[in-house]
Amino acid sequence: MTVTQEVHFAHHLAANEKVTRDRALRKLTRWIRAKSAREDTEFTEESLMKLWKGLFFCMWMSDKPFVQQDLANNIAGLIHCFAQRSQALLFIDTFFKTMAHEWFAIDRFRLEKFMMLVRRFFRQGLVLAYAGEWKDENIVEFCDTLKATALHPSRGDVPLGLKMHVVDIFLQELSRVHGGKLTSEQADLFLQPFFDILTDSPAGTLVEFVRNNVFFLMIDLDREAVELEQEGEVPNLDEEGEEKDSDEEEDTYDEHGRVMEKGESSQDLPAIPFDYERIANKLFECTKRHALKPANRLVITRLVKKYRSILQEGLLKPPPPDDDQGDIITDKEILV
Repeated sequence: MTVTQEVHFAHHLAANEKVTRDRALRKLTRWIRAKSAREDTEFTEESLMKLWKGLFFCMWMSDKPFVQQDLANNIAGLIHCFAQRSQALLFIDTFFKTMAHEWFAIDRFRLEKFMMLVRRFFRQGLVLAYAGEWKDENIVEFCDTLKATALHPSRGDVPLGLKMHVVDIFLQELSRVHGGKLTSEQADLFLQPFFDILTDSPAGTLVEFVRNNVFFLMIDLDREAVELEQEGEVPNLDEEGEEKDSDEEEDTYDEHGRVMEKGESSQDLPAIPFDYERIANKLFECTKRHALKPANRLVITRLVKKYRSILQEGLLKPPPPDDDQGDIITDKEILV
């Protein structure tokens, strides 16, 4: 039986020796570029799943922090080796399918490096969606890929932990990538997978996590940005205009629990231009769905009240002590 090239790569990517794995990854990079440039060849889901099996175990075998970081960056960079956007999107799709399939097999000692891989890969997915300028169709294609896998509201074969990790990194990674060139309409397009989770997910834990780590967190981050602007604070720069490097070698965390990479602070992440009025209207439209479960309706209704309150009173109004208990929702509102 002839061994396919994908199986050959997977075998060497999962080798015990780091030298063999590194050589296989370099060859794979060149092979993807060459194959994707040919018009008479096409990548299939089956072939990419075989490659991802090898790439998964390539990450599994890496055992030093800096080696893991470099490997995660190199694997994520494979997204940009594909000549066609459809091929790159299929590569993203099969990555999340592989992670969903293998997630429960990852022990607690290896979980952190695979979470880092998901973060770096998600970041490069956003870079692919950008491709030099933000276009609505590219954003929609990327979000549709996420909605089919990592951010599907109800798929039982996608572990809750993987979904929550993608939700957790969304705002920070979009802040890192958008570069101030994202319009409010385009920023709101990125929220569609999260609207779908709020309305369609039967998992109350996931619904509340999206509420807290997307819709509430964006308010907190925007409020913080406004406060910093009023106080006149700017990023820590040296005399040549370059950001001062931190002496720490490991990632740190800001007050919102976001991972700050070496030399990075929360001030370095530009605000995302979400349109609160458009979000509030979209959330209100979601409450009109007849099939909406009461628990989901309650969460969405409270979000509507929160966003409308901000629109009326501004971001810098002191938040109530407890958002959940502070908003009194009547039975009529829940049953709209």
